[in-house]
Amino acid sequence: MEKKYFELLAKYNRETNGEMNNIIKTLSEEEWNKEFTGFYKSIDEIIVNFVNEIMEIDLPKTITFVNYKGVTFKKGMDLMLIHMVNHETHHRGMVSLYLEMVGKANDYSGLYP
Repeated sequence: MEKKYFELLAKYNRETNGEMNNIIKTLSEEEWNKEFTGFYKSIDEIIVNFVNEIMEIDLPKTITFVNYKGVTFKKGMDLMLIHMVNHETHHRGMVSLYLEMVGKANDYSGLYP
């Protein structure tokens, strides 16, 4: 895989979250205060900065990490990057559902302009 693929995904992730946030800014106080579960803070800039700092040669390397349960994993960096951005899609889907539940249109998912 080429680094430009991950640069595209990281940029897409940041821009799409920005569009989602613009919709969120239109929520009324009642809509904003409605209780939902499943909220996670965004890590957009961390992902973009990380992708900008890695080198193409790093992508096939195996990285070792420990998850929040203390389990150690060894995975390819390229696959971990795909997972990070794809997981952000999951969270946007959750927010999209919440927006729909309060009646807000929220089609902000285009990868290309």
